[in-house]
Amino acid sequence: MTSDVCELRPATASDAEALYAILRENAEWMKAQGIEQWTKLLPIEKVEEEIRLGYVLKLVQQGALVGTLTLTPERDPYWPNDTVPALYLHRLAIKKAFKGQRLGERALKLAERETKARSYATLRLDCINRNEALVAYYTRAGFTDVGIGSTKEGVGSSGAKDFRLFEKHL
Repeated sequence: MTSDVCELRPATASDAEALYAILRENAEWMKAQGIEQWTKLLPIEKVEEEIRLGYVLKLVQQGALVGTLTLTPERDPYWPNDTVPALYLHRLAIKKAFKGQRLGERALKLAERETKARSYATLRLDCINRNEALVAYYTRAGFTDVGIGSTKEGVGSSGAKDFRLFEKHL
């Protein structure tokens, strides 16, 4: 296996602590950068539940755990009601030790492949509307900005009310 080969694998219960550590590391990094994306990290029990449901995937490179993401068919409350079947990508996080290797881009491509493998034609994701760097990142990755989703009360790990919504038809 070459160093640039990455794959997504289903996470197992034994992965929960390591995956949660990646999420925590990324949340702490964002906070240090003044990014309000994950100001309130989900409890590990939520990650464990999503692992049991088969939603959490781990990104592996040369046998080493390098990242994680979650794919769920459950629509978030700030997405408009529609009939388009889609998977929703959450909590894409790469270990900071692997920064600069474009693993986030690879993870997005693998998530697209996984979406198709699960018989969905649309992959959706979101970020806090104020996170301009992430908005630009998803746009460069080929996702279409479909607008702002809002809630009356803050939701998600940041307590935010306004989310930029993206989708890609595969």
